Amino acid sequence: MSRVRHARFARGKGLTPVLIYGAGEAGTRVAAAIAEHPAAGLRVVGFLDDKAEAGTEVDGVPVLGTGADVKRVVAETNAAEVYFADPALSSQDITQAVERVDNRGVAFMVVSNLFASLTGPVNIEKVPGLPIIEIKGTELRPFQWFMKEFLDKTCAVIMILLFLPVWAFIAVGIKLDSKGPVLFRQRRVGLNGREFNMYKFRTMYPEVPKYQVAPTDYDDARVTRFGKILRKLALDETPQLINVLQGKLSMVGPRPEMPFVVATYDDWQRRRLSVRPGITGLWQIIGRKDLPMHENLDYDFYYIQNQSPLLDLVIILKTVPIIFFRRPPY
Repeated sequence: MSRVRHARFARGKGLTPVLIYGAGEAGTRVAAAIAEHPAAGLRVVGFLDDKAEAGTEVDGVPVLGTGADVKRVVAETNAAEVYFADPALSSQDITQAVERVDNRGVAFMVVSNLFASLTGPVNIEKVPGLPIIEIKGTELRPFQWFMKEFLDKTCAVIMILLFLPVWAFIAVGIKLDSKGPVLFRQRRVGLNGREFNMYKFRTMYPEVPKYQVAPTDYDDARVTRFGKILRKLALDETPQLINVLQGKLSMVGPRPEMPFVVATYDDWQRRRLSVRPGITGLWQIIGRKDLPMHENLDYDFYYIQNQSPLLDLVIILKTVPIIFFRRPPY
């Protein structure tokens, strides 16, 4: 670091305002380390803590609110960095705090020895004596975006050509099994909150309301006899390839939710709308598939944080054996 910058920091000039989430032993240790090393160019403006009372002070540093207040406190203090320094925080607590702020100008750090299991792209930085992991967001670069689009369209075209004869057989089977249309259309919410019609093969009786909770039981009375076969083989999902060609869906991404579910989202949850939804995704291959889509948000946020064409390809390849060798969700 240059002598000029060092001198400015020593005078308290040009320091980066920092919030610390956790006012306990770990948090006060972080605050003390920052105070002891002015050359790092940091200034603690306050604590966030889910147990300490707002308005009190811990070692001379004010408690400004809880984790739920992070967006407001960041705005009021102009904090440029948020340090997670509470061993009681879960990965979900961290995810929610990051997504609540949703500000690309704010950096998020985790005291590394507290969260050894944290994965994803990270930078290791140090206030002397204090190892810190920076949570790095990833956006697709132009070439990566092109490769994702190429992968989407190529997979969709190839799979549609392969499925055309199967689709003809499925259409006949649906018509013979029950009255009603072959395709099921339902409004879903896509990129940036825009709604679109998602297509699937109809697997339930036509009188079943469109926006009921999806079946989770193989013997659900709403599902037709032929529909049970389609759901077991996940063939009812294949018309979504049309949505991929239309640019409404990607092959891989968060599952598109129904509008009435999205209407209940908190601000931090709307982050999942920042990428194009997909036919398959992380929670389908490693998540708890017996839960509703909106209860698998951690997997969506991990994907958003780590998205890449290579990750998409891995998820697509892992989805194939799951369809044929595991019972998919209903």
